[in-house]
Amino acid sequence: MNKFPIRMRASLQNDPDHTALIKVLLNHPMLTGLSKDEQGRPRPAHFITEIELSLNGQPVARVQTGSGIAADPLFGWRLKGVKAGDKVGIAWLDNQGQQQSFETTAQ
Repeated sequence: MNKFPIRMRASLQNDPDHTALIKVLLNHPMLTGLSKDEQGRPRPAHFITEIELSLNGQPVARVQTGSGIAADPLFGWRLKGVKAGDKVGIAWLDNQGQQQSFETTAQ
């Protein structure tokens, strides 16, 4: 089982631009490095630093993030030119070198 599962939806809008509403829930602790554990020891920083959105394997957006984002962040995009059956993907990398990716089909 994946430690940080991703939930993603690519919903086609009924418009002439073939717009899709992309929503992504990234399960991640997003620790700033400023909090402490139960014994009062500092928790090390652990947060997503980069997110990439792709359409049919081609990058369409890249976001650089930092420690100021809440745990389990929800991101959303409106992407034009998406057709039913297109593959929409998301990938992230964190400051500890962990990475995760997921792909869904636009519907």
